Amino acid sequence: MRRYFLEQIQQGEDCLSRGDLDNGVDHLAKAIAVCSQPQSLMSLFQQTLPPELFQEIIMRLPRVAPSVLGTSSSAFSGATLTEPDLE
Repeated sequence: MRRYFLEQIQQGEDCLSRGDLDNGVDHLAKAIAVCSQPQSLMSLFQQTLPPELFQEIIMRLPRVAPSVLGTSSSAFSGATLTEPDLE
């Protein structure tokens, strides 16, 4: 899982640097989904990414996380993923 996490971070950064925001956001959301400390990673993204990109990542988590984790979307629609309290 660690390798997958690092690959998603790298691919997300690569996509964003090329201007491929849609795929970049997907990769970074997948990285959060498999991260052992997702709140810390989200906090880092909130501090380093433009607010629009960060919000898009948060909005995509419920969609990408189930496919990455192999769970149903209804089982994964908890409050911690829909709106994290990072302020």
